[in-house]
Amino acid sequence: MKKTLVSLLSLLLIVASCKKNDDDPQTFIQLQRIGSTEEAYAFQYNDDHLPVKIELLKSEGGVFEPDEYFTVSYENGAPVKAEYFNKKDGSFKLTKKYTFTTDAQKRITKAIIKRFSSDGTELPETITRDYAFNSNGKLTTIIHNGDEENAWVIEYDANGNYKESPYTSDEPTLKQTGTAEYKYDNGINPFSVNGVGVMMMVAFDGDVFGADMILSENNVNSSKLVNTRIDNPGTQFQETTISTQSITYTNAFDANGGLQKIDFSRNYKEEHQNEVIRDDTYQFSLNLTCIKKNR
Repeated sequence: MKKTLVSLLSLLLIVASCKKNDDDPQTFIQLQRIGSTEEAYAFQYNDDHLPVKIELLKSEGGVFEPDEYFTVSYENGAPVKAEYFNKKDGSFKLTKKYTFTTDAQKRITKAIIKRFSSDGTELPETITRDYAFNSNGKLTTIIHNGDEENAWVIEYDANGNYKESPYTSDEPTLKQTGTAEYKYDNGINPFSVNGVGVMMMVAFDGDVFGADMILSENNVNSSKLVNTRIDNPGTQFQETTISTQSITYTNAFDANGGLQKIDFSRNYKEEHQNEVIRDDTYQFSLNLTCIKKNR
């Protein structure tokens, strides 16, 4: 299952990541904010450095104001419940309530979600999300409403970074193949620290940032996704279309090693019967605020 991303930030598969000072295990770099000139995500933490609030800020005339926010409550270091609020008519309205089940490692293994109408009425539908982790503590499976057949299975390489295996769909009139290549640096992604990335996945249901960006141990340097589609394979009507999406990331860091700016270059190229029919490149930047913290 591949999630589509709903915001400008997430649509382009952006990464929010920072370097950690590996020479001093008592300190780390904590992400405070990432955003463009139009919108940003801001993070607040408790005394245990666990995320307690994630805000979506939107710019109105150059001034950023909260538009949505997600809050988390903990008991003995384990997340037990959360609430999601949206701004409507100038005030914030509760739209979702989460109740969590956690394992012995205080990781969320199940979320029961109730939705609310704009007048505060609880809706009858109950939504569930089940989460599974591997022996290294990496999130590997998300099941939506008990649908195990269409579970989102997440893979990692030996370094704990997101990857995708090649896939093939072969039918009489249509054959599709896909490959994905991701490259990472050696820096520590702060989304992998203290469960920030998993909480982002829970809060936004995989719709904000890609799994490669928020679940990997390291910072992504580039990604390349190639899809090959063959219509009517093996016949005189066979047609081949190849689409390639490539993203490169140029990162700048502050004096503490925190990621300060990301320059993105995204190219989408489509070829049909060996003829290029589309070749678009889009560039943009994100600014980040990271701070050095003591454990």
